[in-house]
Amino acid sequence: VVRELLQAGATGIIDLQQAETGATPLYFAAEGGFTSVTGLLLEAGANFNKRCHDGESPLFAAANGGHVEVVELLLKQEGIELYAQAKKDHGLIKRGDTPFQAACKGCTARHREVADALTAVGGDKAPPRRKGSFELAAEAAGSLYSSFVGS
Repeated sequence: VVRELLQAGATGIIDLQQAETGATPLYFAAEGGFTSVTGLLLEAGANFNKRCHDGESPLFAAANGGHVEVVELLLKQEGIELYAQAKKDHGLIKRGDTPFQAACKGCTARHREVADALTAVGGDKAPPRRKGSFELAAEAAGSLYSSFVGS
C-alpha cells in the first residue's frame, strides 16, 4: 500500500506528523519493525531525524522495539542523530534516555543486537551536553577574570 501511494505521488504525507503525538509514518514503521516500509519511506526522502513530541526519533523507536534490521537501515543514513533523547518518562524509558539506553532496557537477544549495532557507530557514548546558563555564565566570568588579571 505504501509503495502504491508513493508511486501515485502521495509524497506530501511522508513527514506529516500525527497531531496528538507528533509521530510520522517513518516513526510508525520503525516502531513496528516494518523494514520494507521503512526503506520505502527513506527512499522517498522521509526525514529520519524528525522527532515526536516526546523527543523520540524513528531510531529511538526501532531501538526500543529491538528491531535490528530497521536500526541497521537507519544507521546507514548520513546525518542520523544517535542521541535523540526522550523528553518524558514512560514505562522503562526515562527522560533523557537515548536509543542505546532504550535498547539496553529491552530484555531480548534482539535488543542486545541493537545495542551492539549502536555501539559499533558510537551510539553508546553519552550524548553531547549542551551548556546551560550556569556553564555559560561561569565561562564568561572566567574570561572576564582572566582579562582583568592579565592586564
